[in-house]
Amino acid sequence: MKRLALSVCVLLLALTAAPAAGQNLYVLVGPSFPIGDFGEYANTGLHAAGGATFAVSNRVDLYGEAFWGQNSHEGEGDSKTNPYGFMAGALFEVASGAAVEPYVFGGAGMMWHKYSADSGGFSEDSSESAFGFQVGGGLGFDVGALHAFGEARFMTASFEAESPGLEDESTAFLAVTVGLALDVGGGGN
Repeated sequence: MKRLALSVCVLLLALTAAPAAGQNLYVLVGPSFPIGDFGEYANTGLHAAGGATFAVSNRVDLYGEAFWGQNSHEGEGDSKTNPYGFMAGALFEVASGAAVEPYVFGGAGMMWHKYSADSGGFSEDSSESAFGFQVGGGLGFDVGALHAFGEARFMTASFEAESPGLEDESTAFLAVTVGLALDVGGGGN
């Protein structure tokens, strides 16, 4: 299953990398709010991503992106989790051509959950990966030659327990971000 998900994501990333009309490069950043299992020990953190979109019609884009986050943990010591990975999916513009363009999107890919802690001279690092998905929506508008946007996205991945008898855990969070996109294909956004 992981190999199939990875293959699909690589294909979608390759499609978004091909220069063509309607291609945008984008970056985004904002706070991430851990929920579920992740929310039991992680604090509000930072989420950032960058990627490309490729218009397949005047209202539908394919996208591929890489993301990174950091959430410190509650309690003593310097411990944190860095969720990172890549996603690919589709974006649907609800009102294409309006001054403010609402959109929704969904995608899937791989998420890594990297844990690190340093407490009292003791250091620990571990990392695991799993298939994940995201859904979200936002509003976009033009600012000169750039396209600005604000969005909210839910991202999650479930990780298998390392030992028999333990429950599987998930890394899930809601990120509220702002970003900028640059049209590199000459076809608008």
